[in-house]
Amino acid sequence: YQIQADSFYSPARCNTTATKELSPKEAYLIINSENDYTLLDVRNPEEKVLQDIGGKQIPLPELANRVSELNKSKIIIVYCQKGLRGQKACEILSSNGFSEVFNLSGGIENYIKENPQP
Repeated sequence: YQIQADSFYSPARCNTTATKELSPKEAYLIINSENDYTLLDVRNPEEKVLQDIGGKQIPLPELANRVSELNKSKIIIVYCQKGLRGQKACEILSSNGFSEVFNLSGGIENYIKENPQP
């Protein structure tokens, strides 16, 4: 699956804050491809123990101070439990110069529901 970030962006697919969203199916295809991306988990550490699809973990309250740990040239897929913290994280990243940032719609809960793990 070859990602072309612009193909995911359209006003109909964005919320009022213009956060770019990926469906669980789109995220699954990217995660299981050869694309160069960063999967960013913005949940708290105790949540990661319960459900995990991988990626770098930076809890949302720490993100603004840790953006330097992320590569601005990579596509970043952000996820949380249900998608709300992911939207906030996308706003923080966008305001810090990241341009290819996508929120996993519905968070990890929706991702696992739509993409059952073996």
